[in-house]
Amino acid sequence: MKKIFILLFVALALISSCDKEEQEVTTELSEAYVGGVGGISFSFIEGAPISELIAGESSLVSILLKNEGEYDLVKDTIALRLWGLDMGAYGLSSEYKLVGSDLRGIKKGLIEEPGEYVMDMGSLEYQGPVVNSLNTKLRSQICYPYKTKANFNLCVSSNSIQNVESEPACSLNGNKIGSGSVSKAPVKLTKVIEQFEGSNNLVLKLTIENLGMGEVYGFGSVCSELIDANVQRSAEDIVHVTLPEDFICFFMEGVESNEGDIKLGVSGKTLTCYTSVENQGFSYERNIDVSLDYKYSKTDSMDLLILES
Repeated sequence: MKKIFILLFVALALISSCDKEEQEVTTELSEAYVGGVGGISFSFIEGAPISELIAGESSLVSILLKNEGEYDLVKDTIALRLWGLDMGAYGLSSEYKLVGSDLRGIKKGLIEEPGEYVMDMGSLEYQGPVVNSLNTKLRSQICYPYKTKANFNLCVSSNSIQNVESEPACSLNGNKIGSGSVSKAPVKLTKVIEQFEGSNNLVLKLTIENLGMGEVYGFGSVCSELIDANVQRSAEDIVHVTLPEDFICFFMEGVESNEGDIKLGVSGKTLTCYTSVENQGFSYERNIDVSLDYKYSKTDSMDLLILES
């Protein structure tokens, strides 16, 4: 009898262990992304340029880039420029330079360290007049395409299904965006709310926000053209949104489709979409993907002290 009890105890322990492992795997798989806010970070490398120079002395200018988000960028898509000075007097150019290297993003469970690249921006040498000393600031700007991906479960149901269903398989209530539902990027899908419309239509309200420290522009924008005020105004805050083909959303300029452009406001934009639900007599969960495409731009700066030679 004692041996039977021990065997039963071991069997129950093994079953419990297997259940726990299965639960842990399920939780891990449901969180597709690292999440958080991040894209390309960049900064002047210490000593390049030297922060305190004698007029006529030269110093290399180098910028370190890191792809801290979850979207891979290919060569010649990231643009960098220097600005904020009388560039000719410093021997520098204000033209955009393309980064000639791929810059991979991080990947949940696979790649934890962001891809890095050091960009040579030329050599700084001030040739203008200096009386005692000159305090100034060198600025840099980055412009690059980026994509935010989202993956989450919807509860597919309708009024007609709810009227005959004795025990719903899922609930429409609450925000469908949870931990790990959205990839790490500066522009985020922060909320998805479901509601019924009519007898067999399911309506989604998707809230999209710029949570980074930079500016958003239309995905098709050309970085070098954004220095023009008119071009900048027409392209600012534009995000291209794509949902599965059976969804219809209300985009800019009256476009009704599963993909199109929205314009973010100060507090983001709520996009309304709907899909028709076939009445199969029961509700069910459906996993869907949403993507956001845009250009992103940020600036950085460092103080310079130019001493009289």
